[in-house]
Amino acid sequence: MAAAKEAVRKAGREIANGAMPAALGTLTFALMGAGRVSKGAQEVMAELPVEYVKPQDLKKVAQNGDLKKIYVSVVDAPDHLVRDDGRAFTFEEYFKEPQLYKSIFSKEFAPWVSCIINGVLWSYNHPRSLTTTDVKTLTSKDANQHPSLPHRLVAICDITADPGGSIEFLTDCTSIEQPFQLYDPTTGTFKDMKYSGDGVLICSVSNMPSQLPHDSTDSFGNMLSPLISDMLTSDASKPLEDEKSLNSVKSAIIVSNGKLTPPFEYIAKLRKENEQKS
Repeated sequence: MAAAKEAVRKAGREIANGAMPAALGTLTFALMGAGRVSKGAQEVMAELPVEYVKPQDLKKVAQNGDLKKIYVSVVDAPDHLVRDDGRAFTFEEYFKEPQLYKSIFSKEFAPWVSCIINGVLWSYNHPRSLTTTDVKTLTSKDANQHPSLPHRLVAICDITADPGGSIEFLTDCTSIEQPFQLYDPTTGTFKDMKYSGDGVLICSVSNMPSQLPHDSTDSFGNMLSPLISDMLTSDASKPLEDEKSLNSVKSAIIVSNGKLTPPFEYIAKLRKENEQKS
C-alpha cells in the first residue's frame, strides 16, 4: 500500500506542477457512496492535489476549475435518489422500499464528471446510478460538454466489481492480468487496451484485495477480532430473535434454522428470477 500511495503521490506532484494536458480539461471525480469503499478511495486520493466540492458544484468546477487540481465530489444516496412525489429521502424507507426511488445522477451530475468511482453495492430492486442508455447518451456528440475530447466521461472504476449492478453495462469484471478495457457505448462492446479507439476506460477487478495481502489481512483482522467472542458464543439452535449477539454479528447472519434471515430474503426472489430467465 505504501508503494501504491507513493506512485499516486508522484502523479499528484506532476499535476500540481502543471503537467496535466490542457486537452483533458479540469479533471472531476464522482465517488459514488459514502461508506468504507468510498473512504478507502478518499484515503488514496488524499495523495493528489484534491479539492472536494458538492455534487451541485461539479458543473462550475468542470467549466472553470484549476488544471493543477483534482476536483472530487462524494455523491451519496440522498444526493441523487429522489421520489416522483417529491417527498424527502430517508435511508429507512429506501432500504425497505427502494423501488420508490429513481436516480438523477446521469442527468444532474454525470455530464460534468471525468471519472466515476463506484463504491455502491446494488440489489435487484434498487435504482441504478448509470444505465446502459445513460452512458450512451453521455458519450454522444449532442451531450458533449468538452469540445477538446469526444466526450467528458473518460473512465469508470467499479470498486464493488458488481456485474450488471448500479452501473448496468458493466456485465463482467476485469482481471489482474488485464485490469483495463475500453467500452464503446455506440456498439455496447468491450475492447482490450491494445486496441485504439474511442470509448470509456473501465476497471472492475473483483479480487483486488489479493494484490495487497498483508494490508488486507491486517485490515480485515482488526475489524473481525472484536467480534470473535460473540461469534463463538452464538447458538445456532435458538431462534434468531433470541440471539444475544452484537447487532454487527446478528445482521451478518444469512441463514438461521434453515431459512434466509429477513435482510437476505431477496436472494430467494433473485434465484427465482434467474431460473425463469434461464
